[in-house]
Amino acid sequence: TVSLLILSAGFALPRFNKKREEKVHFSREAVISLFVLFIFGFFYIQWKNSVPQNDISSFADGRRVVITGRVKEPPLFYPNRVVVQVEARGMDPLSPNTSKTRGMWRPVTGTLRLTVYQRDVLLSYGDIIRFEGRLKTIRSFRNPGGFDYARYMGWQGIRASLSVSQSAVITKIGEEANPILKMFNMGRETFRRTIDNSLSPRSA
Repeated sequence: TVSLLILSAGFALPRFNKKREEKVHFSREAVISLFVLFIFGFFYIQWKNSVPQNDISSFADGRRVVITGRVKEPPLFYPNRVVVQVEARGMDPLSPNTSKTRGMWRPVTGTLRLTVYQRDVLLSYGDIIRFEGRLKTIRSFRNPGGFDYARYMGWQGIRASLSVSQSAVITKIGEEANPILKMFNMGRETFRRTIDNSLSPRSA
């Protein structure tokens, strides 16, 4: 009986050591994976927070400008306004108290939030547009310890904003869009307008 116990222990010991080695090996892989994810996350945050010198937000000091850009996503429609994300391509400052540019056109990058305080805006994904107004930075609400709206928008790459009271100052000068996404968004826009028309007072 003692011999059988010793023999069984002899067979079991290598298996135990093997499982222990596998467990240690697995733990090392887990630590390495976590370390790689940490390094990746660190550099990703640094990249997201970095702002190029020609980013549109670098000129967002309240100056009046003319901006050329591409509608990056389908516009968001609210009861009293339409919000559009615009991928900035170029900018030219306006002369004081006039609508004439200074001839200082420069290429720019980054995304800005264009707000049009008019419901009926004929803009869609992929439109190349030119518009003018006062370029401002995205600001957080004045509530200490509250939601940091500027940081939230910054994470989305949006650090500047421009508001206009009417769509007349916006001119479509071209189109640059993925055909499949363009078709999908056209269908969605048609559906939205159908719902709007059915709910409008005129149809009552």
